[in-house]
Amino acid sequence: MADAGDSPLIARSLSGRNLVKALLLPTAASEDEWRRLAIRPVVARRDPEATEAKPNAVPLASALDDDVIRFLNTRAPLPMWLRLAADPTLAPALRDGLLETAWTRAVLAEDYAMARRAAQMRVASPSQAATAATSAKGPDPIAGIRRSVKLADTDTAAWHRLLLERMASTTEVLLPPHWSGAEGIRTPPLKPGIAPAYDRAMAIGSYGKWCRPLGVPVSGPQAATAADFEMPAFLSQEERAQQEALVGKLRAIPQDSIYFTQESLALMQRNRADPLVPQALSVAVKMARYTCPDKAVGDWSRKGLQTLHANYPNSTWAASTQYWYGGR
Repeated sequence: MADAGDSPLIARSLSGRNLVKALLLPTAASEDEWRRLAIRPVVARRDPEATEAKPNAVPLASALDDDVIRFLNTRAPLPMWLRLAADPTLAPALRDGLLETAWTRAVLAEDYAMARRAAQMRVASPSQAATAATSAKGPDPIAGIRRSVKLADTDTAAWHRLLLERMASTTEVLLPPHWSGAEGIRTPPLKPGIAPAYDRAMAIGSYGKWCRPLGVPVSGPQAATAADFEMPAFLSQEERAQQEALVGKLRAIPQDSIYFTQESLALMQRNRADPLVPQALSVAVKMARYTCPDKAVGDWSRKGLQTLHANYPNSTWAASTQYWYGGR
């Protein structure tokens, strides 16, 4: 980004270059240019602006800053997410996280063809060699994503069940449908048999998924405005229409604990004997402890708890789920 006309500070500072990229991002005339401006090196120095900083320091990895994250969550259609994930300059942890987030986003929006594409890319990720080695010694952390590659677009019930299964899994972590910005940081899988308060940070990361599926505030100084949803001119009309439809669907989805309680009850109606039902109900009830406070959260958490104890009173999931919650 820097050239002879730049100040010495910018020319020698990765942080300065990142600032220039952030300033230029809204002016990107093509998607290729947008990606070059969006993917930025992590500054590894404590004081990157200091004149004594080493100009040849190697960045630890690439990252997505807040401006890019907000753009992805509100303005970028899913195909753009996948093209970004395919960029070879993107850090592996970012790539895999983007693909898993895109998978959740697509399944929630019932765009199963796009979810399968994200799954195929995630399974084919170069980091899968390490994942396969790990899986040989224990559970596969993306087993559900791997299975989704073979699901039919028309099998809506199977996709809904798989999303519920990944949410309640003790070996997988379902990422939220928006990019949270915690690059490379993966919360550990759930331990539903242990009270959520045993490790506050882990419980919030594993149980809580989203307050708002689009990941942007609806009130306050950071609240999303119409400008946040304006798509860039370089997108095709087809992808503009896809993004508009996706935003509409995600806006209609309630908070995580409400959504998964409703999905658990729907699965119970389809197959009361499905062993996933009591497990999913238990996790959804506990999830309400870490979501945003709302009367509806408490109402659905209480309903989930009552249903769990009324229909599966002798299950270990009922025994480990004694309270309902109304958010924090």
